[in-house]
Order: sequence, then structure tokens, then C-alpha cells
Amino acid sequence: MIAEDDGDLRTVLSILLMTEGWEVADAGTFEEARALLADDPPELLVLDLQLADHVAGELLAELACRSDAPVTVLVSGHDEIQPLAHRYGVAYARKPVDVEVLMSTIDRALSQERRPSLGALRATWGSLRSSTPSLA
Repeated sequence: MIAEDDGDLRTVLSILLMTEGWEVADAGTFEEARALLADDPPELLVLDLQLADHVAGELLAELACRSDAPVTVLVSGHDEIQPLAHRYGVAYARKPVDVEVLMSTIDRALSQERRPSLGALRATWGSLRSSTPSLA
């Protein structure tokens, strides 16, 4: 999903992701993005830091409380992008958008999301050790 208030950039990003094989929904406002996220949460959200009607922090805070939150890449030309991205644990790319940088950022964010956490690996190892005497 692309949440970007600049219609031209939203179209370019949508086309870019569609050529990479993604199904893309797009939103030009905070309320449109919120409605799309409520209806059918995507795997990926490319989110403009400053949509015309809201700053993305509110939407990021809402997503942080959800178990089905998409992998999110925040985009902006503003300096506050880095602290906000770190606060919510999301990737970011600066505007003007460099297609190679954005696609690399998306790829990294998706691959990190798919990797099991250290806690999950430890839990799996503990289960295997307790159920398999030869590993104990």
C-alpha cells in the first residue's frame, strides 16, 4: 500500500511496485490510509511522513499496537524522519525518492521482518531440546 498525498509520486510508486509484482492499493489522505489498513492490512506500507491531513506519527502509533501491522517504509524530505522511524522501528527513505534506494530499503525491511527473532529461535531450540533427548 502507498500512502502519499502527492498524486504524481503516488502513481509512480504504485507503478514501480506493480512492476515488481505487488498488488498495490493507494491512499492520498490519512483517513483513506486508515480505512484501507482496517479493511485488509497489506504486507507492505510505504508511508509519507506528512500526509496533507496528518503527520504519520499518529498512524505509526496505531500500527504499533496491531499484531497484523505491515512492514512500513516511511518516506520524507524532512529531518524528523530518522527519529520517528527509529521510535517506531520502521525503515525510511528520503525524498526526493531515489528508486534504487527505495527498493533496496523495501527489500531490507521485508527480509528483516521475515527473519525469526532471537527470542523465537531460542524458544524453538528449547522446545527441540526438551522433546529430543539426543539434543539435551
